[in-house]
Amino acid sequence: SLDYAHDALRSGWISSKGEYIVKATKVLERITGCYVQLVSNGTAATHLLAKALKYKHPHINKIIVPNNVYVAAWNCFMYEGDYELIPIDCDLLTWNMLLDNLDEVVDEDTALLAVHNLGNIINIPALQRRFPDLVIMEDACEAFLGEYEDSPAGSAAFCSSYSFFGNKNITAGEGGAFITKDKDTYEYINNIHSQGLSDEQYIHNNLGYNYRMTNIHAAILLGQLDRLDEISAKKREI
Repeated sequence: SLDYAHDALRSGWISSKGEYIVKATKVLERITGCYVQLVSNGTAATHLLAKALKYKHPHINKIIVPNNVYVAAWNCFMYEGDYELIPIDCDLLTWNMLLDNLDEVVDEDTALLAVHNLGNIINIPALQRRFPDLVIMEDACEAFLGEYEDSPAGSAAFCSSYSFFGNKNITAGEGGAFITKDKDTYEYINNIHSQGLSDEQYIHNNLGYNYRMTNIHAAILLGQLDRLDEISAKKREI
């Protein structure tokens, strides 16, 4: 990580452009099988879930959420001001949301935000089989490297967020990622994460945000991704 970070510093590309952003993105795309947009932190990535939902499913106005999560998971949907949050009680064995009574709150105007608390993984493919028409998003900020049904956590939902903060499974110091298998949604998020800048220079065609990851953070991230097996083994030992 230090070698890559020092190389990024020597290159002069220390802001939101540079080879390490491209390299780290490609590694994450290979791991997840999804389109990946690197961003400045996990909260930004989760806010982009709300933006993606509004873009792709504008009729949805209710979000099923866990009642016991880090505040950012709720805040990111409250930023938009358009969503009613429906809290679900906690399963005390996993600290994830109880899934038994979802039938009572799921309808065509509702999406679900699944939060994998403390690395405990919710089986999203099983939820999709149970509710085939339900739009599911994953706050997978604490679940990178987790799996369900032999797929990486975050890869099965409409879109998902990762965090690379210092207390996560791997870290860039700060940083996060938005992932999706939907190309149209990815292209929209790619646009708005960077001030709504279109393909034509200085033409901003959407209301956007400055959610870009720096090349230095991407270099640190790539160094961690290169050592995934070692890092995972040490965390399992702990």
